[in-house]
Amino acid sequence: MSLEFSPSVISHMKDCILELFWSKSDLYDFFRSSGCPHRHLPLKKELRDMKRYQIVDGVFRSLSSTPDKGIIHIRNMLETLSQWDYFDPYYFEELNKLDRSKAESYINKLSIIYKDYTNKIREQKKNKLGKSSTSKKTILLEEIHNEYMSLLRNKDSNGRIISSQRRGYHFERLIMKIAEREKFDVTEPFKIKGEQIDGAIKYDGEHYLLEGKWNDSATASIDMYHFAHKIEGKMYGRGLFISVNGFSIDSVKSLVSGKSIKTILIDGTDLMYVTEGRITFCDLLDNKIKAAQTAGFIYFDALMQESKVLI
Repeated sequence: MSLEFSPSVISHMKDCILELFWSKSDLYDFFRSSGCPHRHLPLKKELRDMKRYQIVDGVFRSLSSTPDKGIIHIRNMLETLSQWDYFDPYYFEELNKLDRSKAESYINKLSIIYKDYTNKIREQKKNKLGKSSTSKKTILLEEIHNEYMSLLRNKDSNGRIISSQRRGYHFERLIMKIAEREKFDVTEPFKIKGEQIDGAIKYDGEHYLLEGKWNDSATASIDMYHFAHKIEGKMYGRGLFISVNGFSIDSVKSLVSGKSIKTILIDGTDLMYVTEGRITFCDLLDNKIKAAQTAGFIYFDALMQESKVLI
């Protein structure tokens, strides 16, 4: 089975999205909450001059232009839509801008498509790993993925709405779970000399300090400077900076310009690769570290084998 989605599935998804969200800001928020990176979204200031369908078409077009055809992000949107159960009364009832029966019809179709897709993917994994592959590690990875998807919707693993502060705490724990699952030597968050360290892991004989950020936009230079300062004060200091919404081009350039490279950058798409089982966390780090040591790329797509920022 091909991992790519057919044009008819994409068409159903577009129609469903347009039947669920009327305001342009709600469309934008849906794509963000589904884990769609900022680079695939229009700028917020551009929304006013765009039609609703142009926003939706533009996002899918941008995703499909990537080397992996945006499979991970489209799959996450499909999962979200297949479970959708909120119909804003302001647009559905008060203004009558949206038709609930049409929206529910699309949701039902996508629910069937999603179940069929996941069943076939599971079957593929069983064939690859053998019939005895329902191991604790496989189940744990699915739990980690579900928890990450919940955080993207501002919810905990029990489906309860959480604050941004609590989400940040859960995110730090999620990173630790990913590392622990692959038997990394993990150090819990700690404080030293007024510095808050989100934790550390030991990889290939080296200790890496961790920094986890869940900002609403790409991480800026100031956060990178603070983390770089933490690393500088440590013997052979190295770091992993994990930002769900990625990193601004300026912040990446500022971290490598005229400096020795000590930090590897990881974003939300990288985490999707891992939680989807498309690459192990160990291989993700290995590919990223190799790219940093051999080519100077600290913001590298470990699956697509290309730099995310051209410097």
